[in-house]
Amino acid sequence: MINDSMNYKRITIFAKDTQNDMKRFIGHTILILLAEIFLFCPITMSQNNPYKINDQLYSYYQKCNSAIRKPEVLLMADTLFHMAKKKGDVKAQCLALNLKSDHYYHTDNIIALLKEKEKVADFARKTPYKQYIFGAWNRIITYYLRNWEYDTALIELKKYQSEALRLNNSYGIGQSYIQLGDVYFQQKMPQIAAQQYQQAVDYYKSAGKHNELYYPYYTLATCYTTLNDYKKAEEYTLKSIELSPNAKAKASAHLNLLRIYIRTKDFAKAEEVIRALKHYKESDILQTGALQNYYIIMATYFIQTKKYDDAMTYGDSIKNLQIQWELKSRIYEKMKDFETAYTYQLNSALMRDSLFQARNNELLANYNARFNNQKLELEKKQLTLQNTEMRLNRLQDREKMMLLEKEQTRIELENRNLQLEQQQTAIELEKAETQKQRLEVIHKQEQLQRIKMEQETNQRKIWVVFSILILISGFSSIYAFTRRQHARHLKIEKDAAEKARRQAEKARQQAEKADKLKSAFLQNLSHEIRTPLNAIIGFNDLLNDADAEFSEEERSELLGHLHTNTYLLLTLVNDVLDLSKLESGNYSISLSNVVLPELCQSTLAGVAHRVAEGVRLELKQPDTEIILNTDAQRLQQILTNLLVNACKYTSQGSIVLAYEIAGTSIIFSVTDTGCGIDKEKGELIFQRFEKLNSMNPGFGLGLSICRSLTTLLGGKIYLDTQYTGGARFVVELPLHPPV
Repeated sequence: MINDSMNYKRITIFAKDTQNDMKRFIGHTILILLAEIFLFCPITMSQNNPYKINDQLYSYYQKCNSAIRKPEVLLMADTLFHMAKKKGDVKAQCLALNLKSDHYYHTDNIIALLKEKEKVADFARKTPYKQYIFGAWNRIITYYLRNWEYDTALIELKKYQSEALRLNNSYGIGQSYIQLGDVYFQQKMPQIAAQQYQQAVDYYKSAGKHNELYYPYYTLATCYTTLNDYKKAEEYTLKSIELSPNAKAKASAHLNLLRIYIRTKDFAKAEEVIRALKHYKESDILQTGALQNYYIIMATYFIQTKKYDDAMTYGDSIKNLQIQWELKSRIYEKMKDFETAYTYQLNSALMRDSLFQARNNELLANYNARFNNQKLELEKKQLTLQNTEMRLNRLQDREKMMLLEKEQTRIELENRNLQLEQQQTAIELEKAETQKQRLEVIHKQEQLQRIKMEQETNQRKIWVVFSILILISGFSSIYAFTRRQHARHLKIEKDAAEKARRQAEKARQQAEKADKLKSAFLQNLSHEIRTPLNAIIGFNDLLNDADAEFSEEERSELLGHLHTNTYLLLTLVNDVLDLSKLESGNYSISLSNVVLPELCQSTLAGVAHRVAEGVRLELKQPDTEIILNTDAQRLQQILTNLLVNACKYTSQGSIVLAYEIAGTSIIFSVTDTGCGIDKEKGELIFQRFEKLNSMNPGFGLGLSICRSLTTLLGGKIYLDTQYTGGARFVVELPLHPPV
């Protein structure tokens, strides 16, 4: 409107003053809002991974895990440790140290594993993450169990439990029950093992460590499967799947669930589990031992369902020849080929006997070495005793009375020692009781502190919402004031020349059109803000209701809804600010050389948590590395908005981010298998708050901002109307943007 009135001196002067006042007010308001956002919403590094460490470090940690059996993983672990040290991520340093322990465990280097265990423990004791003291220790105990050294395993387990109690570490205490259960289970005592696993479940529940329950539930299910109590086995397996922290743990639990359904001949449920396991296998989640178990169980399933060719295919994939031959013997027996079945059964029995003999020889060699050592020690003691007796005999006549006095003194000392031991035992019992009471007090204090922090967080979020409402009200007031002032000056100049009148009329029509657009914008904005704001107020009222009683899970769920709606509201405000900058021409572009593979990987990692379960998130890129001269932050903002929209409308299939060079341009595309978009709405969706239909949420301001940013970068964005498998958005940018 100001540009259309530049021919009139008085209107120009007044408009410039009004514009300056408006800019100062908007600037002050934005500064106040930003200060409140930074004050009440602390910025944290992205931690979208199970360990809650820096995402870049977690990515490198996964690479180390994939090479855990290779010698170079030792150097990679040192690299990860130094990277974590630079970033100040102590938890990642603990994980880096444990990588070496895992390598020594998988390569059967028990001497190096024992040394590394002390290094890890010394470092972890100085950190808040004392659970990592027990990581390498778990590997040591498992190594002894795997090699049938049960006495040594029990000795280590006793030290393990004592250290866990001394540190009062919930992870170590719970794991000590699980490790003891493993000892009993491996010695073919599943009933006693189940009791130990149940103690681990009870302890974790009492300590409030519900996220640790998935593994005790899994081991309980294994015990009850062995005991043929399939009802309990299924119950605990389903609980383990529900609480599993990652896909690898879920896959192991699904294997046990399939074993249960095969034994109970519930093939309908077995088919559902098989579909899930095939997905895990295709995703390369089933590896090493888990993959071999998958082949064994699948072969057993096809034997039960009389699909012998499929059973033979899976049997051929089993690396353990003794198990493979035993399964093939069963297959040929079912196929009435008893001669071949007998041959495989005989080979299996011979190999089993050979392995059993080798194990017995190894155990006998260990026991023989221990016996010889004990025998030498006993002979040494006997020689010492004989020498002492000879000396005593020589002095017997002269020192008989002295010996009697010494004997009496010895008896008194033993009695005193017994009394001291009894007192020490009583003191230890009192200490244990005091420690238990102190733990209960600390647990209650932590609960109170957590509730207090939640209340403070809710108050901060409410302040942010109020600030946003004040900002919107300020914008509305300024616009109304500017509109009234403009209308008044148009009236003053009504009697001007005919040319001025036509220009004024044109300006008035444009102002009315802008007024309608602004009104529609504010109406949509208020509607979009009201939805998360109502949710925030509702959930906050529920949490602050003194009469309401919530479980820990319900409170956590309400806080999650509160956080989600607050994030939606904050995103909307950021979009409004970006749109304001774009329309005012104050949006700056900073060009630099951008390595596209790194930028695309970072963008995918940022939206991975938004992807629905079962949907694949993929990146397709050329083999050669491409460096583009553009604004990295704006390009990433465009791609993130497109990926977030794809996540919102895709519940199955895949979401693919791709890019390629085409002539003097580089073409980015985001393709999904969602509900798709009508061709007629290919341009309409780039308008603000546009909806596909009344049943789906609107696109908000994201696509409108994407088009504005793409234009600033010298490119264009559009919907590929030829693609019918979902929706496909295309962004074309010049390889060499104009200066």
